[in-house]
Amino acid sequence: SHVIGRLDEAWKQATDELAYERSGPDRWTETIFSLIELARIAEDGADDRLAAGLGREVAHLKTLRRMSASIAGMLQDGKSPVAEAAVVKDLGTNWEQALPNTVRLLTPRGAGAPTGNQARLAEVQRLNTLIAPKLTIQGGTREVLRGIIARGLGLR
Repeated sequence: SHVIGRLDEAWKQATDELAYERSGPDRWTETIFSLIELARIAEDGADDRLAAGLGREVAHLKTLRRMSASIAGMLQDGKSPVAEAAVVKDLGTNWEQALPNTVRLLTPRGAGAPTGNQARLAEVQRLNTLIAPKLTIQGGTREVLRGIIARGLGLR
């Protein structure tokens, strides 16, 4: 009388919850403010290099968002997308961890101390550069995620 969910499906429920947690947008948006601030700088005028770099990063972001939504749909349909969620988490973490450095490389350099949008970007970049290393640990390390993916592909 005190069972939550269905009898003998606790493991499925736990792995489904992990799939939801691993594939949610909070798993690939912690450093996104670097990209947002870079886009604000680009509003003032972007050269081809900056425009192409922004486009590439936005395409990565859009792909991760679509993959995340797909996992949510699978879960809603009662499926258990454990390996698929691990793929989203692995790709998303790698992207968000690399983003501060990518933004640093794309940022136009001006003379003097940064002001306005440049100053906001510098502040966000400082924080994101500090937090980026922890991103591959929370929610499953790369090794754990890749083991789950290998198992899902029948390689392990």
